Amino acid sequence: MQRPVTAYEGPQPCTFICYSHEDAPVIYPELELLTDAGLKVWYDEGISPGSEWNEQLAARIEDCTVFLFFLSRRSAVSDHCRSEVNFALDQRCTVLVVHLEETQLSPGLRLALGTRQMILRYELRRTPTRGSSLARSAP
Repeated sequence: MQRPVTAYEGPQPCTFICYSHEDAPVIYPELELLTDAGLKVWYDEGISPGSEWNEQLAARIEDCTVFLFFLSRRSAVSDHCRSEVNFALDQRCTVLVVHLEETQLSPGLRLALGTRQMILRYELRRTPTRGSSLARSAP
């Protein structure tokens, strides 16, 4: 699947996107809506070839204004997503969780995310004139 937007590479802080690649068909249209709404987003498309990807991920999470976690059954069990979420929480990032679907959380994720702001995307209705409720909700 072709990636819809280029990850932001400028000096300004941006929104870090955490998601499972298995959810790309749902996530990529959201990335387009977020960038169309004026948000600068960074996701793993921005990892430079040949670089240490953990270092780039950590640097982007440390510099982000918002850590946006797209939660699904797949991202909830992804070691990569869980590591990124835990690092963001350790860095005291602003974390926004978007539930793509009803998802049973492990006790550890429930503990980590229990007090965070969440959007239940699967309950939101979208119309052509309303656009993305998520884009309007993002800081």
